[in-house]
Amino acid sequence: MDESKFFNFLDPVLSYIDSGKFFRQPFKWLYILIGVLNIMMPVTLIIRTSEIWKYMSGASCFASVLIIIVAFALAYIGFIIWFKRGQNLKCEVGESTRFVAIPIVANLLQTIGEWSGVMIGVGGFVITLISLIFGGRELYYIMGEGRGFIALIMFPIIGYVSVVFMRFLAESCLALASIANSAKSIDKKLSETDGIVSQNNTDL
Repeated sequence: MDESKFFNFLDPVLSYIDSGKFFRQPFKWLYILIGVLNIMMPVTLIIRTSEIWKYMSGASCFASVLIIIVAFALAYIGFIIWFKRGQNLKCEVGESTRFVAIPIVANLLQTIGEWSGVMIGVGGFVITLISLIFGGRELYYIMGEGRGFIALIMFPIIGYVSVVFMRFLAESCLALASIANSAKSIDKKLSETDGIVSQNNTDL
């Protein structure tokens, strides 16, 4: 029996994992799936609104329609964010690259930060503003005058901080991967240099 075939039959699978496709291609599909799931947000809102529609005042109905329109816009923006960031995931990695999962995690963190920043910072602000202006007595009493105006200020701040913080985590991951890959490349070059010097000394 050929022992090399016995021990090396998994080499194609291991090479596929090391190439980065094992991590990155499924993540592309995951990004697209999450982007598509954004459409569930306005659909769920429509279902919940339809259940109480007949009990709402005219102002509250008008506000609900505006909020649903905003929800569709946010769903579209969310889909674009996930789709575009998914396209940035390269399926192939360089030969000198040792860490293939860290860039994927960094991209995921950055995308989550951008998505949540838009949903909270933009969506939260606009929906709160609509509720305060056109919401009628029902939404006005639910939110409360003081809490509503505080939310107008806090939602953009929280959204901005979310983008910055998640970007910081993503860049920290990339920095660690870059340092580690550079150290590996330097070690490889030093080893090659030592080998050449040793060979020259042997020839002498």
